Amino acid sequence: MKKPFYTEEGLLLMLAILSIFFQPLSILCVIIIIMKIHYNKKMEKQLEETTNNKIKDAQNKLNELDNKILDKQTEDNSLNLKLETIQSKLKDTNMIINKKEDKIKQYEEQFNIMKNFKSYKDLEKELTTYEVGVFKKQYDFEISEEYSVKLKEIQKKQADYIKNGNAIIINLSEFIETLELNKSTRNKFVSSISKLVLRAFNNECDAALSKINSNNITNIRKRIESSFNQINKLSSLFAVSIHSDYLKLKIEELQLAFEYEVKKQEEKEEQKALKEHMREEAKVLKEIEIAKKKIEKEETHFTNALADVKNKLKNANDTEKENLLKKLEELENKIKEIEENKKDILNREQNTRAGYVYIISNIGSFGENVYKIGMTRRLNPIERISELSSASVPFSFDVHAMIFSEDAPTLENSLHKIFEKYSVNKINLRKEFFRLPLDKIEHEVKKNHNAVVKFTKLAKAEEYRQTLKLEQSEEVESA
Repeated sequence: MKKPFYTEEGLLLMLAILSIFFQPLSILCVIIIIMKIHYNKKMEKQLEETTNNKIKDAQNKLNELDNKILDKQTEDNSLNLKLETIQSKLKDTNMIINKKEDKIKQYEEQFNIMKNFKSYKDLEKELTTYEVGVFKKQYDFEISEEYSVKLKEIQKKQADYIKNGNAIIINLSEFIETLELNKSTRNKFVSSISKLVLRAFNNECDAALSKINSNNITNIRKRIESSFNQINKLSSLFAVSIHSDYLKLKIEELQLAFEYEVKKQEEKEEQKALKEHMREEAKVLKEIEIAKKKIEKEETHFTNALADVKNKLKNANDTEKENLLKKLEELENKIKEIEENKKDILNREQNTRAGYVYIISNIGSFGENVYKIGMTRRLNPIERISELSSASVPFSFDVHAMIFSEDAPTLENSLHKIFEKYSVNKINLRKEFFRLPLDKIEHEVKKNHNAVVKFTKLAKAEEYRQTLKLEQSEEVESA
């Protein structure tokens, strides 16, 4: 505490000097001053005690705070140790979780693969139907070019899968445990393995797809699936596998490629049928042209003959007239017949849908109850049947019915639709062969199309039956 500018000794000296000159007043002043000094000392002492007490209290509080801080530091150190322990355990737990998650992903991947493919028996059944040509189209495009465009889209999607890293599954935690590599080396190694795996699988698929045709989808699909499983098995050593979604894209590409080949085959058949139709039409037109020339020639001949008879009648006697009149009647009837034929040919020429629907069989070639329902616009339909009985079949066809119609294509198409479920070839319906009793065909034709058409029930099959007899006699002789 700061000391006052005066001291007790100084005041007493001053009072002693003043008392020499002012006795009563001096004494009083001295007393007052002494009292004041005493009071000040007392107050000073109290203030000092108070200050000391406050300092002491403050020091105690400071000590308490120091102790609390020390306790907190000790507690913090303990918490830090616990936190480090927890973090260490958490890290270990996360590693375990990551391993489990990788395992779960593997199981999910395997599950998805199993889910995406049917059971072996179902798959075999499905592939068998593919192999014989009975399959459900997924796209059913109108023309083959649409399949080509869709194939390019699927191939682009595959490229995007590879580009975006979705074609390959990489289990890094497993891989890290397998080999001790730094991050840079590990990434390069994994990238190289992934590219190698994809290249191997893509090459296998490309080689398989290059051999696709309308009959071998079974073997191609098995080959792709086998490659997928074998490559994944080998690459599992490096914790790398091909994603099942990428396999699905390859199967989708296979389906498209297969349907593409089927559609091209259908278009080829359509072109073949169209060319056959054009050849048939050319023959019809040629036949009509020949018939027209023949009728015109006959018409000219009989018209001239009629004119000649009429001229002879002018100068003929009674006996000659009788013979000439008979000749005249014959010529007039013949000319009327020619006119009817001429009218019929002109009608056939103008009406391009008029023709014959025929029902024929070939027991020696196709067996019993197999009938071909076809159509021809020929003036002489038997010529068309003779062409069908060419070198392509071992025996000739037998005609069971020949139905003339002003709209032969519609009649033919109607019968084909009605008997579609009896088709011998259920894929290529243009083959026009049906396996059913002839009575069913006759009933349908007479009920809904032509009630008076005549059906021949028994097929002659002369060459076939003669062949059977010859074979039987040869067997008897050899016995």
